[in-house]
Amino acid sequence: MMKSIVTVLIGAEATAGRLALLEMVEQPGSEPPCHRHYWEDELLYVMEGELALFIEGKWLTVPTGRAAMVPRNVEHTFAVLSPTVRLLVLFTPAGFEGFYQELDAEKLRLQGEATNIERWVATAARYGCEVTGPHPGRPLKTVVSKQ
Repeated sequence: MMKSIVTVLIGAEATAGRLALLEMVEQPGSEPPCHRHYWEDELLYVMEGELALFIEGKWLTVPTGRAAMVPRNVEHTFAVLSPTVRLLVLFTPAGFEGFYQELDAEKLRLQGEATNIERWVATAARYGCEVTGPHPGRPLKTVVSKQ
């Protein structure tokens, strides 16, 4: 799995739990498995690069300057279509940023060992996120986001 860099810009403590804002830098190969969040809605804004969002069984292309909304309880994942993609990710309400903070702390304890899928699944479950299946692979056909 390639490197994923996640920075919590605004966490629950600064917003009374209403929202969290994260910056993510992803590379091809760092994409998560299909999953759904039960506790929060997720908004992704692409600052640099191009992303394909797999949502409700379809691929949606989200280029630089576009955003996409993933409501809670909707299965999704993404694929990075450029060498890297830089995103702003908004979770509402806040709380899921703790998932990334916990995985980062675990990586440090393991001295840089890549987080395996079992740890990812167990950690996600503690934050109301269910892994629903493997990553669907690269998109063959996508639709450009109109959001």
